Amino acid sequence: MRTADYFFFRGVDFAQIGSDRSHELKETLHSFVELLATPNLADYFPILKPVDPQGFKRKWMLYFRKVSRILNDIIDERLESESGAGYEPRDDLLEAVLDMSRRNDSELNRNDIIHLFLDLLVAGVDTMSTTIECAMAELIRNPNKMAKARNELQTIIGQKGQVEESDIPKLPYLQAVLKEIFRLHPAGPLLV
Repeated sequence: MRTADYFFFRGVDFAQIGSDRSHELKETLHSFVELLATPNLADYFPILKPVDPQGFKRKWMLYFRKVSRILNDIIDERLESESGAGYEPRDDLLEAVLDMSRRNDSELNRNDIIHLFLDLLVAGVDTMSTTIECAMAELIRNPNKMAKARNELQTIIGQKGQVEESDIPKLPYLQAVLKEIFRLHPAGPLLV
């Protein structure tokens, strides 16, 4: 959630991997995307839509309410901090959207803001997971390339266990692999 933290809600505790909010949002978005990818009987047999035999509508509403609550909390925290003394603008997407919603001619309301961020978060999770799946499939199909990437990671990262941003320039082969994955399997067309 570090990307979401930086671009969407700078200063929110998503970057803290163990935080309750981060964990809840991650699990909810994962369940939400998993639900979207699951075949729905009512799509194949429209007569079943009112019955909702798999409980899709109920589950979707549950996930939507959870994410909406989290996003509402984030917006409330931001608005409270803005009213406090010594507030410094955070220069993130939430700040820009809230500024737009305050304009007199704006029709953007809180519900619109929540839906915007929900779309951005779900789309980001889905495209990222699709790209990772494609990368893993390509590396499995090319064991020599996977071995070379693994060796580069072991050499540079060693026993640290995690790649840090400062390590990225030291991983040219892995960067090349990722660029090739993006070239072969662009996530953008899958969004349409």
